[in-house]
Amino acid sequence: MTTISEAKTTQYEPPTADIHDAVCCEFIDLGMQKSPYNGEEKHQGVFVFQVAERNEPDAVGKSGRKQVRLWFNMTFGNEAYPSKIRKILGSWLGQPLSQVQLRSFQIETLVGKPCRLVVSHGTGREGRTVAKVDNVLPPGETELSLEDYSPSAERVEKTDPSPPSEQQTAAIGDPPVSSEDDIPF
Repeated sequence: MTTISEAKTTQYEPPTADIHDAVCCEFIDLGMQKSPYNGEEKHQGVFVFQVAERNEPDAVGKSGRKQVRLWFNMTFGNEAYPSKIRKILGSWLGQPLSQVQLRSFQIETLVGKPCRLVVSHGTGREGRTVAKVDNVLPPGETELSLEDYSPSAERVEKTDPSPPSEQQTAAIGDPPVSSEDDIPF
C-alpha cells in the first residue's frame, strides 16, 4: 500500500531568498478554514505567484517558472490595526487602501498583475526548505507576464464567481460601491 507521502515524486525547489520580479497567476478563495492552532474558523485565501527564476529542466527539457504562495485571512482589519492582507495590498499598490476603496476592491483583479516579491525561507512540516512571501512590492522595471499557467481542475471548482455571501460581506465591510476609479489599477 502506498501512502500519500510515498506517492510524491516531484521535488519542490523553492525560489531563492531574495527580491524577485513576479506576476500573480491565481487567487484561490479557500472559504472557511479551521485553524490548527485554536480551532477557530477563518475565511482564508491564497495568491499564487510565478517568479522569474526557473526550475531545472525536467526529463523532456522543459523548465517552467518557480512558484510561491501567499496564504492569508480574508479580513482587512481597520486603519489602526490593519490585517496582513491589507498591509500587503497597500505595499503592492504603492499606497494604503481606504475603507471606501476596500469596500469596492475586487481581489481577483490582481490576477495577471506584475509585482516584486520579498521571499525568505523557512522550514516546512517535513523539515524541507519552503519559500515564504514576506511582502509584495510594486513592479520594478521588468514586468513579468503569465507563462504557461493553468489552474488545476480542483482549484477551478473552488473559485466561485458568484457574489459573496452575507458572511463574506460582513467580514469585508459594507456592500461594494459602484466606482473603481480610486483603485490604482
